[in-house]
Amino acid sequence: MSSTARTLALNWIAANTLGWAIAIAIPTTPPFQNIWGWIACGAIVGTAQWLPLHGRLHFSPTWIAGTCLAWVLGLWAGVAHGFLAPDPYWAGAVGGSLAGVVQSWILWRRVSRPALWVPASIVSSTFGWVAGAWVGFSVYHSLTETTAYLAAGAAGGAVIGMISAPVLLSMLRHPKQRQEPA
Repeated sequence: MSSTARTLALNWIAANTLGWAIAIAIPTTPPFQNIWGWIACGAIVGTAQWLPLHGRLHFSPTWIAGTCLAWVLGLWAGVAHGFLAPDPYWAGAVGGSLAGVVQSWILWRRVSRPALWVPASIVSSTFGWVAGAWVGFSVYHSLTETTAYLAAGAAGGAVIGMISAPVLLSMLRHPKQRQEPA
């Protein structure tokens, strides 16, 4: 693995870890315990993911908007199936599916095989949300509520980043050739 690829992979994992830690902790604060918290969550995750990719792929902020919308719907699905907190399986599976579709559409112009991103996003998000919930529940009684949410978000984001990074690097090894006007 080249140093550029290694740097991108580490930046991707770090961005997901930090982004999800902040995003999951924000809805626990009183002004964000509603749809606005979900929007903030999606925007934070979208921005965190966009930052390491923008320098390499020159994305527009469409990545942020699409990711935000996908995760708002994912969080809604998690709340619809959960009782007191979003069900991690449904939030991860629905949010990951929608984010994968939207993000692969954005990747479509830049990489070959962008459809690989959909299953990578579904798997990484589902496992990330389940891992994050497990960590959060494990430390909830020994830490403050916000710290438990930060730990859960960081663990989930790290899993999301680690599972999706190899697929991302594989797609970036095969960029689409730009079509030059005749």
